[in-house]
Amino acid sequence: MMNIFRRNQGAIAPLAVMFTMISLIYTLSYLTKVVSQNRLKDFRYAKKKALLMAETGLNKVALDEIAYVKQDTVLIGENQRIEFSEDENNAPLGKYGDMEIFIVNNDISRRQNYYAMSVGYADVKNVFGEIVEVKDTVWAQFEPNGFEDYMYFTDKEESSGPPNSDWNGTVNFGGNDSLEGRIHTNGEMSFSQYGCPEFYGNDIQVTLGDLEGGYNLGGCTEDIFLDDEGNSFLDTIPEISFPPNNTVEVVKSKATRTFPADILIGQPGSARDTLIMTEIEFMENGYEVKQWYYQVPPVSEQVMLSYKWDETSTNINVLPGGVHLYKAGAPDG
Repeated sequence: MMNIFRRNQGAIAPLAVMFTMISLIYTLSYLTKVVSQNRLKDFRYAKKKALLMAETGLNKVALDEIAYVKQDTVLIGENQRIEFSEDENNAPLGKYGDMEIFIVNNDISRRQNYYAMSVGYADVKNVFGEIVEVKDTVWAQFEPNGFEDYMYFTDKEESSGPPNSDWNGTVNFGGNDSLEGRIHTNGEMSFSQYGCPEFYGNDIQVTLGDLEGGYNLGGCTEDIFLDDEGNSFLDTIPEISFPPNNTVEVVKSKATRTFPADILIGQPGSARDTLIMTEIEFMENGYEVKQWYYQVPPVSEQVMLSYKWDETSTNINVLPGGVHLYKAGAPDG
């Protein structure tokens, strides 16, 4: 009789535990990735809301104020938050604040550029469930237009008037004209029958405010409005009104000194009032102002001369064809 001995080792339980741990790790990794992706989506959504809130504040506040500021101005403080609208849960869609306007002098155009900054804010929860504020910033730049932008600018293309009234004719451009840069007229631009102008320059642009037609080609063709690459630089735009209605007010608002030059100084008795005259001479480091009284010069009685025919005087040399006259009232004639 034979005895058989078997040696059994327990390997199934450890393998089961190992596979369970691997499966748990994969599950946790997947859940972590899902949660991270979800939080990232929420963050992107909040970032976009913050951007829209910044643009909202810029349009609601800064754009209305930028034309009136005279120096760097804080419109909404850095720690202020202005709530805007509500979502489906009656919570603010977002907030805007920290809004400023900066003025920078352009050394080339000699004009002031206006920069408006607005910051938008939105809330989002992080992975720990805490509320985190997300913000974004937008900028806008504004530069006023001026005549210096144009090589040629007119309201109407009309004749020059006196002293050339007899030449009354429409302004036109011909073969001897070279136009560089920006050209604009609110009227109708006309070209000669005997030659066409040349347009050139890196920033060449011809704009017409006459939306009904805008130009009279004369002896030219529309090819004169094409650049070297065959692209047209002609455009029609709404009429440009210059000068602005508030030009005088804007200039006065920038003044730091005012010299009255349109007042009258009363004189005693029947003497006429005198007007103060002002002369301003600008210098490298400042200016010099001179003021004096402008006196209306006296006007004397006009001298009237009359002459009579001399029929009695003799022995007077008179040029052939001439006559002999003497002043009326003269003692000797």
